[in-house]
Amino acid sequence: MTFKQLQYFVVVAEELHFGRAAERLGMAQPPLSQQIQKLEESLGATLFHRTSRRVELTDAGMMLLNEARVISQRIESLRRAVKQRDGSFAGSIDIAAVTPVLDTFLPELIHRFTAKYPGIRVSLYEKRSSDQIQAVCAGLLDLGFIRLFEQDLSDLEMLLVRRESYVLAIPKNHALAKRKTIPLEALQEVPLIMAPRKARPALHDRLVSCFQDAGFSPTIVQEAPSKRTEVSLVAAGIGVALIPESYSRLYHRDGVIYRRIKGELPQIEIAAIWKADGANSTVESFLDVVRTSRA
Repeated sequence: MTFKQLQYFVVVAEELHFGRAAERLGMAQPPLSQQIQKLEESLGATLFHRTSRRVELTDAGMMLLNEARVISQRIESLRRAVKQRDGSFAGSIDIAAVTPVLDTFLPELIHRFTAKYPGIRVSLYEKRSSDQIQAVCAGLLDLGFIRLFEQDLSDLEMLLVRRESYVLAIPKNHALAKRKTIPLEALQEVPLIMAPRKARPALHDRLVSCFQDAGFSPTIVQEAPSKRTEVSLVAAGIGVALIPESYSRLYHRDGVIYRRIKGELPQIEIAAIWKADGANSTVESFLDVVRTSRA
């Protein structure tokens, strides 16, 4: 039994079709069938039930598939560790993120990653969460950083990276500026700046329902395409805005102050996502940096 035979076996087990497996491996079907036969002979077990119509795993095949995947992951980890020690770890990784992540902590993660792995090229993109999910599922992105909110991530792996609260951006001369903490009820009839509903319908509706639970509907006087624009509109005195806490440290504008909010609002959760079967050595290495930064 060889590692190459195990790799061939895993692909056939995933495809349950020798022709498709051979095409995926870039080889002819007869040599692939021969390698699987040699593997079965070396193990003394039948791994597949073959008929003219279908290929199915036997119980022995199911057991081997689980173990083969573990072995493959261990060998890949060993290969990665040796390359890291040798200093020859090279490659590329395509990463996308929502704007708040690009504007806050992701640059530092990339700095740490490239310092540790100078041979790896990082390609960076700005994408909405929904677009990232589609791109990662399609194999067009290696890694995404999304804002979590009721998405279907059943085909993806996920790592929660950050959780934070909203704060209120208000004009410095506003009557509420005298308070250190603003009760949600105090925003009744206060002009509010928000993103348009079409940008993030579920989140928009959740925020509006939080105001309604507090006993009133928000007075939305202006929509804005970004949090940066919302803060600029607050500086102009047009209204107040709900801003992620990390943005309050990022956007310092004359005439704008930030206050904590007392009341029920959803928390902002940022997660890294990657394809369930697509965590190659480069992705795992970047995730190691992410995990270390969370510690």
